[in-house]
Amino acid sequence: MTASEREQAVRIWYRDHTAATVGDLKEYDWRVIREIAGGVDGKRVLDIGPCAPNDAINLAERAAHWTSIDFVPEVVARCRAAYPQATWDEGDARALPYAAAAFDLVLNLST
Repeated sequence: MTASEREQAVRIWYRDHTAATVGDLKEYDWRVIREIAGGVDGKRVLDIGPCAPNDAINLAERAAHWTSIDFVPEVVARCRAAYPQATWDEGDARALPYAAAAFDLVLNLST
């Protein structure tokens, strides 16, 4: 399998996986976010890879500003349509296009 084929396979899996994701953050997730980060209320938050867009949106509603980045265009489009008040960027987490101190908190809820 070439690198291009592998990347395409990952995009397809990711698209199909996130399309089936529905639900809210589990209590354990909320507790971890509160205990480690003090919650998201009033913070500038970066979410890397919103695998579960419903969870990202639930958190985005509490943050002062929410930015999320994902490399799958379909995920970004779905998030933008569902919650346009936040910033949903298409890009690669390995090369973030943001200033060093742009966020108070960086999350990855997809793992």
